[in-house]
Amino acid sequence: SNKKNEESCASDGLEESTCSITCEECEGKYPRLKGIDPISSLAGSAKSYDEHILIGTGKGDWIRNIDEEPGSIAHAISNWKHPSIKGDIKISNSSLPVGVIVVLPQFLYFNAAAATCAEQLTRIFDELSTDSEKAPKGAKALECDNVVLLCSHKTRDKNCGITAPILKKEFELVLRDKELLRDTEDNRRGGCKVLYVSHIGGHKFAGNVIIYRKEGGIIWLGRIKPENVKPIVEESILKGKVWHKMMRFGRKTSKIDW
Repeated sequence: SNKKNEESCASDGLEESTCSITCEECEGKYPRLKGIDPISSLAGSAKSYDEHILIGTGKGDWIRNIDEEPGSIAHAISNWKHPSIKGDIKISNSSLPVGVIVVLPQFLYFNAAAATCAEQLTRIFDELSTDSEKAPKGAKALECDNVVLLCSHKTRDKNCGITAPILKKEFELVLRDKELLRDTEDNRRGGCKVLYVSHIGGHKFAGNVIIYRKEGGIIWLGRIKPENVKPIVEESILKGKVWHKMMRFGRKTSKIDW
């Protein structure tokens, strides 16, 4: 499995951290989790994708299949496509305020309703595909430098209902200490938002953590415990470095300048 990890290292363009992924003095712990796979290699355990669309619902848990909720934005955009997007599009509900849509890795957001969202996305990607220098007219730039997503979809898997709040508390503690925490309503430049999202796949690898960096980079880590959070903030969030043995998926993305 190490060889596989080294290969993924070469191909994803992300630098390996030389620091430990475990913080010795960190206090947070999980209760016992059931059905976690502690041994399979994480390399290649998540399907690659190009875009991630987050839908604000103001909640941290949802029905089992979010796209089956009648009248919801998730339902309305579940089959949305755009010719400029070659790879997969991931659509997640999130704890963002109701109707706020975030587009990653482009760090854009806009307000939408179920009836308008697909059309708004199409206009935004029409613009992005012709001029990627400035933020499209239909969206605003997300001011934070980093977004951390934690799967909290308890209805789908009990472990995520346990791990997400513990990880969120830990991330908030470490980020607040460095004056980097940006709460939902806090739109100051820089810093980091920590959000709950619906099922992203691979519950047996809980806690699942996806990091987006404005500097460029998608970093999806699996089996993350509270004692890993401080090193993740210091290495992955601030420097873009990773531990390939903990990575489910990752790639370098273009730096966002807006």
